[in-house]
Amino acid sequence: MGKLAIGALVAAIVLFAWGYVSHEILPLGSMGVSGFPDEATATALLPAVPDSGLYIYPWMDPTQATEETFNVWSDKAKAGPVIFMAYDHDGRDPMSAMTFVIEFATNLVSCFLAALLLTQISGGFGARFMTVVILGLFVGITSAVPQWNWFGFSTDFTVAALLMHGAGWFLAGIPLAMLVKPDRGQPS
Repeated sequence: MGKLAIGALVAAIVLFAWGYVSHEILPLGSMGVSGFPDEATATALLPAVPDSGLYIYPWMDPTQATEETFNVWSDKAKAGPVIFMAYDHDGRDPMSAMTFVIEFATNLVSCFLAALLLTQISGGFGARFMTVVILGLFVGITSAVPQWNWFGFSTDFTVAALLMHGAGWFLAGIPLAMLVKPDRGQPS
């Protein structure tokens, strides 16, 4: 259990550091994302949005869907615009200490889960390393591609997310594969 915890911790530190590099040094964190060209126009929307949450326009309440409401909604979406907006009514500190704590905790739990999986891999370093790389690609594909497909996230944003996940788990896979070995009874 000691090497598993140490491997997860080292990998989480690597993953967290990669997050900094990918967002602050490389352009990946801002690829496919733009601010409103005219903030005054954007703020004019705010009185119409009373609560924090995710908003989609056009919207159709699935519990009220009929063939007619579906067709109206579909025609609006086809005609555009389509908007997907995350809205925080009260504002928030985007660089608060808690934001970083939650990010690191997420990385640590994810790396611990990957380490647990590696204890079940009977191959050597290469097999364990490729397992972690595949996990990273799996995470990227199953999170970023559906957002691109269903909500219209930009292709650049999606590619950047895939690169961030793939490269992050590639880097985290090195200490995980080095430190986390299969359970006793299985060859390492």
